[in-house]
Amino acid sequence: MLHISPIHLEQIPEVLRVQRLCYIPELNESSAAFSRKLVLYPEGCLGAWDGDQLCGYIFSHPWHYGKTVPLNTESYVIPTDADCLYIHDLAVDPNHRERKIGRILLNDLFNTAAQRGWQKYALVAVQGSEPFWSRWGFTAQRNFEYIPGVKATYMTCFGPPVWKPCSKSS
Repeated sequence: MLHISPIHLEQIPEVLRVQRLCYIPELNESSAAFSRKLVLYPEGCLGAWDGDQLCGYIFSHPWHYGKTVPLNTESYVIPTDADCLYIHDLAVDPNHRERKIGRILLNDLFNTAAQRGWQKYALVAVQGSEPFWSRWGFTAQRNFEYIPGVKATYMTCFGPPVWKPCSKSS
């Protein structure tokens, strides 16, 4: 049975396991980088669990609209004048993707964010994930090289993101 709960520091090894299954090695972050995000904004770090197995996770935190968070760093702090919720990472174990875990995690995150008054959201889409984020109402703002050799798209959404199912062709 799937359940969503906050991620704790002792669960970071499970986060790293799922990360390795989902991303090219150049995009993998360290245990210290994930721990820093968790310590800075624990309410933005959720896991989807099936028993003791992590099936997917999301890490988010307040940030400045228009700016990205460097990948694999532990030296940043959340700005006191943050004006958006930045989704730093969403990953779902490929063996569990048919369970719509990404949508479940995002719905939970967006419900909590709305209660906190967030109206602006931002993220960096990698590995061709732009269509997924577009279905949530995110729009591409710019393409750039996130790290050497890895192209990415900075995307934003105003208002509460809402999942839009694919329309059926007649």
